[in-house]
Amino acid sequence: MLKHVYAPFAGLKKGSPEYEELAASGRMFEPILKKIDYLKHSMGLPARSIVESLVAEYAYQSVRIEDNMLHLGDSMIINDHLVSMSARELSKAALPNLQSMLPIVDPSQLAELRNHIIACHWVAKKAMQSLSTLGLDENEVKSLSSLIVRDINSEAMYSAGWGKRVKLGDYRQTPIVTKSNPLRIFPYHVEVPALMKRFFEVSRLLFQDALIRQGYIPVSLRGVVRDDYLRMIRDAQDGDPSDFVAKILSTQLEAMHTFRARKSEEGYMEA
Repeated sequence: MLKHVYAPFAGLKKGSPEYEELAASGRMFEPILKKIDYLKHSMGLPARSIVESLVAEYAYQSVRIEDNMLHLGDSMIINDHLVSMSARELSKAALPNLQSMLPIVDPSQLAELRNHIIACHWVAKKAMQSLSTLGLDENEVKSLSSLIVRDINSEAMYSAGWGKRVKLGDYRQTPIVTKSNPLRIFPYHVEVPALMKRFFEVSRLLFQDALIRQGYIPVSLRGVVRDDYLRMIRDAQDGDPSDFVAKILSTQLEAMHTFRARKSEEGYMEA
């Protein structure tokens, strides 16, 4: 699929003025964007059945890339036992203890996956009700941020560490300053990786919300290892988002082809 993304570069010498101009313009993505938009309109996306069917996998991939060792099958089991609530309710309510279902797994990682599945269900439901609108409001984002750390090891970071105690989901008030690229991620004290992990997970929830609202399928980056994911993020931060954008677009197109075939075979799409 990535061959289609980079097809406009065929015949151009890497590093040549023509190559650099094409890379900087973003025009190399136009052919695949046209294919995606054609499929989106021809398939009537987003379909609720597609979006909901992807929750278990999307949540699993999002925590797996942060080194959660549970499996996709575990995510499906957990997903079958959960229902969707509002983000504000979930941030305050007692969440179900699923340890008896998967007794041999790490309790913190189990809670992390549970939290993400619930959050993904809520985001999908909210986005489907708000197509072609702007994203979540600040309070909803803070509630989701609070939800995804409930009952996991890093929840304790909010009552300890640098600066004064911060309520779950609220903003840190103690600055962390670097003398390099302000967006660069560094290996700091245990508190910082925990907070950056939460940042990445919330960001992926917002990305899921934005895609669904604009009629696309949530992107699940299958097979992407953490080092490659972080490299693509770092490159994007440093002004070269081409690999990250190419991966997102190729994954989106692959997902659309998959569900289009399923539609023809099973009548999978909703009216």
